[in-house]
Amino acid sequence: QLTSRILHPMNTEFNCTWFRHNAQFKRNLEFDLENDFVIVPEYLAVPHARLLKEIGLRYGIYVQNGYLMVRDIGEDLDDAYRNADLILAISDDTAECIKLAYPKCADRVYRVHYSVNPEKFNACANKENIICFMPRKLEKHSQLVTFFLDKKIPLHWRIESIDGLDEDGVAAILAKSKIFLSFSEFEGCPLPPV
Repeated sequence: QLTSRILHPMNTEFNCTWFRHNAQFKRNLEFDLENDFVIVPEYLAVPHARLLKEIGLRYGIYVQNGYLMVRDIGEDLDDAYRNADLILAISDDTAECIKLAYPKCADRVYRVHYSVNPEKFNACANKENIICFMPRKLEKHSQLVTFFLDKKIPLHWRIESIDGLDEDGVAAILAKSKIFLSFSEFEGCPLPPV
């Protein structure tokens, strides 16, 4: 029987609290070399892939953003992808980035699809005069744009930052706002606009 668990190697007691889930967590760094398979995110591929290969543990890389996979450039990055048994891509754009950089790995690239709960994330009919944005990406850009925008919008409009909220809070603001400002660059999977 196959099971999956989430491991945060830097903090094995980590638990995400910003949305409800029934995910199982791995609370130790012990592995079964015969049966375990580890999937690492693209931005941690280099240090983890090297370690996993050294101990003989099979692994895959989950690429959510093809433009983040080049954080570490060089032979270590090439080895990480070359030695991966599986490479998951969150979008067609991301899959193309991987195949462009590593054409010999193309047969190990699998496109996966994200899902959004339509019961929670839906556009309500009663939109309010709200312009919302997420300041986490391109923070300085969002500060500048919202500063100048705030000086020009009519008084019956308001700007709301989607920050520090749980999943329900994010869904509520997105549902009622008329405009979402997307601050990002080099997105392989532009989830907030979705």
